[in-house]
Amino acid sequence: ADILERFGSCMYRLQTHYIDALYIHSAGSPELCRHTGFPSAVKKLKSEGRLRYAGVSNHGSSQSGGGNMESVLTAAVEDGRLDLMLLVYNFMNRAEGERIIAACKKKNIGVTCMKTVPYPAEPGDEDAERRRYKDFLRKHRIRSEKGIEQKSTQWVLNNPDIHTVCVSMKTIELIDRFV
Repeated sequence: ADILERFGSCMYRLQTHYIDALYIHSAGSPELCRHTGFPSAVKKLKSEGRLRYAGVSNHGSSQSGGGNMESVLTAAVEDGRLDLMLLVYNFMNRAEGERIIAACKKKNIGVTCMKTVPYPAEPGDEDAERRRYKDFLRKHRIRSEKGIEQKSTQWVLNNPDIHTVCVSMKTIELIDRFV
């Protein structure tokens, strides 16, 4: 009931009768993805023609609240009631991201990636992580922050199983760069 009420309030504020996507954002545990309230609300909203897709997001290992991104999102894939995933994917978490993306592909779940530009490896990070970051910069001849933003996003979009990216843009200049 709470989800339906909040959804109705959002539709009113947006002055619309239809929403493309509703997410469980920042799901911190596999149990949250299996909660019965969200799918029940989604089923009702879809049957009424007010919602097209439902999904789940996870912000990766730095997220608080429990399970790691792979365990949370693969639980959501296995549950089979969601249409979309929003996950962290970049060249620094390639293996984990590709396992989730492959699971989504098998179940015909749409994939949007965020945090496509990883932060530079810090001196305290593991040596393998620092090497991976520096190797990517060297391989793509990247010498600037602008270069890493562009090449990282292009790298993600080169994966044919990714449908779109959610790019963080904090300034008008960044909008121009990405466009």
